[in-house]
Amino acid sequence: MKTIKPLTEAELNELPKLPDSWVWTKLGEIAYINSGNTPKFLIKAENKGQFPFYKVSDMNSEGNEIWIKTSNLYLTNEEKALFKVKEEKKGTIIFPKRGGAILTNKKRRFSCNASFDLNIMGVKEASNHILNDFLWYWFSKLDLRKLYDGSNVPQINNKDIEPLLFPLPPLPEQRAIVSKIELLFSELDNGIANLKLAQEQLKVYRQAVLKKAFEGELTRK
Repeated sequence: MKTIKPLTEAELNELPKLPDSWVWTKLGEIAYINSGNTPKFLIKAENKGQFPFYKVSDMNSEGNEIWIKTSNLYLTNEEKALFKVKEEKKGTIIFPKRGGAILTNKKRRFSCNASFDLNIMGVKEASNHILNDFLWYWFSKLDLRKLYDGSNVPQINNKDIEPLLFPLPPLPEQRAIVSKIELLFSELDNGIANLKLAQEQLKVYRQAVLKKAFEGELTRK
């Protein structure tokens, strides 16, 4: 595991004050950050295996909105070894690192061990000071559109990600924060579901009013 290196006094003086138990660090100190790879002969894969190999387009598939669960390409163990595909662990956070897809600001998490191509960057915890769930929620609020290098073809590199400042609480506080976020998100999801139900009921009511109106029932006593 990496050890957390403190920021310089000059850097700390320019940052907002954190709660006493928290510390400022840099993302590169608490997370592994790496780009994917597209092996030269991957095109020869028969797509008959069980090991997912993700591309940016997979982030758009239905059901992959948070946890990425399905891929358009699955490798066999033999293909994985032949093409020297690197396996990344469940929970790895991925996002587009090249092209216009960066501007969509999409992030996803692996639902199982998998790999990804050269247009994707992956992030996972590299310190026993950080929970993967806490890292995910912090990353979820990150605006990738502000990170790319401004070139004609947008691109994000390690040098753009590693220096990002990260407010790090102790592990018990991280767990408490994650639990609170998940509770509030659950309540929000329930509220959205109830709102959709109310909207459907309102549509039915509107149609019933219109039906009565054109059957002459609204003016009858």
